[in-house]
Parts: sequence; C-alpha cells; structure tokens
Amino acid sequence: MRLGLKGFLMTCPTDSLRASRASGFTLLELMVAIAIFAFVGVMAYGGLNALLRQSDGLEASSRRLGEIQVALRVLGDDMFMLAPRPVRDALGGELPALSGGLDRDLPLAYTRFGSPNPLEQPRSGFERVVWRLDGERLLRGAWNPPDGRDPLQPDTARRVLDGVQALELRFIGEDDEPVAVWPPADGRPEALPKAVELRLLLRGVGEIQRLFPLVEGAAALSSAEQQNAQGTQAITPNPVLPIDPNVETFDP
Repeated sequence: MRLGLKGFLMTCPTDSLRASRASGFTLLELMVAIAIFAFVGVMAYGGLNALLRQSDGLEASSRRLGEIQVALRVLGDDMFMLAPRPVRDALGGELPALSGGLDRDLPLAYTRFGSPNPLEQPRSGFERVVWRLDGERLLRGAWNPPDGRDPLQPDTARRVLDGVQALELRFIGEDDEPVAVWPPADGRPEALPKAVELRLLLRGVGEIQRLFPLVEGAAALSSAEQQNAQGTQAITPNPVLPIDPNVETFDP
C-alpha cells in the first residue's frame, strides 16, 4: 500500500525532522570547533609564556638593581666616614689617608673611622679599606689595626658586586678641578678631596655615575679624632653592611 503526500507528511512531521537534525554535530562542525579551540589554546599559551618570561626578567632586574644599590650605599657610608689619617705599610713606609686612580686592579684605598667593635676590644677605632677588581668582581677588603699590614692581604674581603667591566674614579680637589689620581704630587698625606666621583660600567646595565661629597664627613671626623685623642668617643662605630656571607681573601 503506497502512501500519498498527505500520509507521508503525517508520518514524518517537520518538527520531528528538526529535532533529529539538532540532536548532534556534523563532522565538519566538529573539525571547525576543534580548530578554533586549538588556535585559542596556542594563543593563550604564547601569552602565558611571554608573561612568565617578563616576570623572570623583572625579578632578575630587580635583584640586580638591589645589588647595585647596596654596593653604592656601602661605598657612600665609607666616604662619609673617611678619616684624614695616613697609615704605615708592612715595610714602615707611609701611605696617604686616601689614594686612588693609580692601579686598575686596586683603584681605591683609604682609612675610615668607625671600625665595628661589638666586643669592645682594645683596638684601633680606625679601619683601612681597599676596593679591588678581580676580573669582573668588585671586592671590598678591610683590616684592623690599619698600620703595618700588606694591602693585598686584608683581614676580611667581601664580594660586593659582579659584572663590573670598568671602574673609574675622579677626585675633586680644593680648586674644584677633577683629577684622575689622588693624592696630588704636592699634596699632604692626610689630605682628602672635596668629593669622589665614581663611574661604573656594568654588564647588562650600562654606565652608572655617582658623586660622593666628603666635606662634611671629613670635618666631622677631624673633630671626632681630636676628641678621641682626649679620651672621648664622639661617634658611635658604624658597622659596614654585610654584602656576602661568603668571606673571601684576595689572591696576592
């Protein structure tokens, strides 16, 4: 028995056809959806990876900036506490209170007031300090008592900063003219400059310049030295900030 058009429409209504067609996706639709999902996933992973790299770079830059700031702070503290006091070397020769610019590997040496003495031991209140370049490492060495010692064998030596490609110093004298070497040929061994200008060339950072005025510090130290000679302690010793827990020694 054959059904007419009316019977066919009654057997397969339009709503039933639409419901059957909407119950699933075709293969083409699935492939398009998978492609879009994969594209979005790749874009999201690339963005996340870029953010992670940027975060690592910011963390490294922040850590590097902190190291530079600490190094400059330590040097600034030393410059403020400079003492106009020459010292004797191991052979009995006189060394100026501050000397610099004579040697690339040993660019700066000076006497400072305020040597840490937490145990109140009977020792000098002065400390001899030397800054030295070992390759690209900037080291700070110190010893107490300051007299009769080998400049290449300090009591303690700390690594202050890495990646130092160049270190240059200029000294501002009484005539306000910068010179590359201190003390001047006709200067007194106890003479101190008005200021010290520092130039650092750091790997991955570039050039950094800093000016350390010395006038107020030198005047305060001169007054403190006179009071100490009379048995009065005028300035509380200012301990140097710890830079590196690993103590190192210079190679002679």
